[in-house]
Amino acid sequence: MLSAANIKSISYLKSHAAQIAEDLEMNGTPFFITQNGEASMVIESVKHFQEKEALIAALKVIAMGEKNRLLGKGVSVAESRAQLAAARQTPQVMAIVILPRCTRRLALSSGVHAQQAERDGLAQCRKRNPRKADAG
Repeated sequence: MLSAANIKSISYLKSHAAQIAEDLEMNGTPFFITQNGEASMVIESVKHFQEKEALIAALKVIAMGEKNRLLGKGVSVAESRAQLAAARQTPQVMAIVILPRCTRRLALSSGVHAQQAERDGLAQCRKRNPRKADAG
């Protein structure tokens, strides 16, 4: 990964930034920037950076899971499957409230009363556009 072609001084970076950006887009190999002969920074493409961040996040989740497993905090496969099956069988109630003369729609999760949501939504609609909300 570390190539002499990709080690550049900070003065080279200043004068050839556009070329470095093109090289990053073409091959994705990061550039190592030196200042006074010592490594100072690494420049990499956004795509490479995002992939690396996603990988680090996944590794953290795996490490946390392994730590919990070793501490006995895990759930067995059978228990996990039972929890998933129960969650799939629980109906999710969804209500859409369309307010008169107001384009605001409210999607409500289970446990919220439609009438209360309509009142709340109408109040919010009145704040945004008093004439339309009161006309209907």
